[in-house]
Amino acid sequence: MAAGREYDAVVGFDEFSLISAWQAATSLGLPGLDWRLVANMRDKSAQKATLRKGGVACARSWLIDDIRRQRGEALRLRQHLPLVLKPYSGAGTVHTFVAHSDPQLLRAVDRLAASPSRTVLIETYVAGVEHHADGVVSDGQVCAFSLGEYLGNLVQIADGITPASVALSPATIPHAHQQAKDLVSRALALLGLRNGVFHVELFRTADAWVFSEAAMRVGGGGIPLHHDVMGGVNLHESMARVQVGQAPQAGPSVAEAASPVTGWTFLPGPPGIVRSFPGREEILNEKGVLGVEFNIRPGQKLGLGTADTVARVGSAVLIAATRPEFLDRQRSLVDWFRSRVEVEGPA
Repeated sequence: MAAGREYDAVVGFDEFSLISAWQAATSLGLPGLDWRLVANMRDKSAQKATLRKGGVACARSWLIDDIRRQRGEALRLRQHLPLVLKPYSGAGTVHTFVAHSDPQLLRAVDRLAASPSRTVLIETYVAGVEHHADGVVSDGQVCAFSLGEYLGNLVQIADGITPASVALSPATIPHAHQQAKDLVSRALALLGLRNGVFHVELFRTADAWVFSEAAMRVGGGGIPLHHDVMGGVNLHESMARVQVGQAPQAGPSVAEAASPVTGWTFLPGPPGIVRSFPGREEILNEKGVLGVEFNIRPGQKLGLGTADTVARVGSAVLIAATRPEFLDRQRSLVDWFRSRVEVEGPA
């Protein structure tokens, strides 16, 4: 930091920088995050314990401090199958596994034991459709809220799904939409979030909404692009504004713009050194495409798309008159784009 320069606050823009931002703000005597909020957002085990204590429905979980030394303890959880196993401090579904049987549990434990992630969180599997809620909290109030349905639960990434989402409008599902907003608002209040953005994942089961986990960051994938294109809201800017005491950006909500049907999709490609892919204008000429952004440039390496929810060439925002038309446009765009990405060698 430049000597003699004044700063208003220290803000962490992703999950991995929250602790560093809190430490820096504390050292510099600047406004920053409460350490209890940081702990609740980074420690998913503590997060779920806090929420369960507050009466929020969420998966049961167990923390394994060292999967290599406590392999037997992890395997004894077979009585609670199906289970989800993931790194304690991970992100992007890296090294995340679903086990429906004893052989799958054994394989997941062995793979995690061989990975760098020694501390593991094991949770009961929630049978439901995965959704994401995103928005802004200012002075303890949720002042912006959007709800989207993933087109395939993200733990299925290893099965080859392409991450994508369709926005859900309160006009089409008013009761369920309000229930989701109430659940998210209650959870964020229990966790102590008063000023910042949020990305929450939750499941819609046959009976109710079930909380999955919350992060105090802008959602990944095409979420920020979708908010920008459909609502004119820059979530990253809003995050910084509310954390220094300013009002968040004003604009029409994504929920209000979710009709007819809008959403986003990854623009995938095969693994390897990327040589070329369709340009922005060419993509915008495809049916229903309203916006596009790229995450890599030609000459950079693209990872395996089935390994995590990070690897992609870019993202696109789509619009359609109906949900079936949206799904058809999303599939067609993904197939067309993937076929046009040229790579050299495997990643």
